Amino acid sequence: RKHRKKHLPSEFSPKLPPLPAKIEEEVMAYNQGLFDHFQSLAWSVGSTRKMAETDLQLPISEQQFNVKWDKRGEPFPKESDFGGRYRLIRYRARSPFSAIGGIGDTFLSQADLAKSARSVMHLDIHSFMTVACPLLGEDGLEPTNSWMLDFMIHGKKEYLWEDNGINATLAWKLISDFLAAVKKAVTALKAYSPEDDLVLTTFAALGAEIEEYHLGGKKA
Repeated sequence: RKHRKKHLPSEFSPKLPPLPAKIEEEVMAYNQGLFDHFQSLAWSVGSTRKMAETDLQLPISEQQFNVKWDKRGEPFPKESDFGGRYRLIRYRARSPFSAIGGIGDTFLSQADLAKSARSVMHLDIHSFMTVACPLLGEDGLEPTNSWMLDFMIHGKKEYLWEDNGINATLAWKLISDFLAAVKKAVTALKAYSPEDDLVLTTFAALGAEIEEYHLGGKKA
């Protein structure tokens, strides 16, 4: 970043500052609860659907494997160690190809659930309505770009490219969408809040300030 005396971004730019501890705990608890719900849903659906040919077809090559053992029987005798371990692995929600690794129906992350669940689930990585949740199951919350906070501090779209990696065209769209969302929130709050409600007045002031900097380009 080039040295400049004016129009500096936020302290932790290009990411948002950490959430207060109690709020972060609530967000992480929400994310975990949602993931557990999807995991239970996958198990419930898998329990009601028997293994079919689609579960034993490779996605890219479309190579098809048999649902049942062929006439030669199972590959490992019951008395062998491999045969015993095979029977210890129980899975209903996980794809048989993923279960080869010795993993059952306990999924490790959103990415694991989306790519390793049986095809009957039709899951997508964007199906999870989590908040800043790392897709691969890392601890904590995923860093979020501080572009809007930085813009509210310096009011200069041209610096969003240097500080946040957002070009002028994308910056205009993102700020416009953010402003539209704030205005919608104000409209909704007016329907059931008194005129002097703190949340309503704060959102209204925020919308007015964003509009001034975004459309008028005014920022001292």
